[in-house]
Amino acid sequence: MSPSSACLYLIHHLVTGYGNDAEVTRCLDTRAFYVCPRVNPDGAELALADRPKVVRSSTRPYPYDEEPIGGLIREDMDGDGRILMMRVPDPNGPWKASPREPRILVRRDPTETGGQYYRLLPEGRVEAYDGVTIRLQRNKEGLDLNRNFPVQWRQEYQQEGAGP
Repeated sequence: MSPSSACLYLIHHLVTGYGNDAEVTRCLDTRAFYVCPRVNPDGAELALADRPKVVRSSTRPYPYDEEPIGGLIREDMDGDGRILMMRVPDPNGPWKASPREPRILVRRDPTETGGQYYRLLPEGRVEAYDGVTIRLQRNKEGLDLNRNFPVQWRQEYQQEGAGP
């Protein structure tokens, strides 16, 4: 059972049990229940699938539905179920190995020169590589339900403490 279905079951149980089940009636008379179904159940199910895909938006193609062409395609290359970051040597990269722990990268100073520098890219494969630029392939899904603020969204309408 998915969490969304569990929420519906709980609501049904509470509504039909009130007045018929002593425990349910007592609980509803003395407590407040907050039932939080998912904002994006399709995206959550996709993220929890056997072969998960990172989705930071709705699963519907938006703003366009044509297939993306070329670029770095985020993909689980080693089959471990995770899409990690890979470090690529780049003399202009913004990262360098930490002096205390070389497995950890730290930001390099923008004026620093003469070291071994890296850029970070998500795990995946590159299509249509021109030999110079590796660009990330756009996701077909672009509508972010958690960032889709209404027109003229202003600070005073935001939840207190949430920030801009």
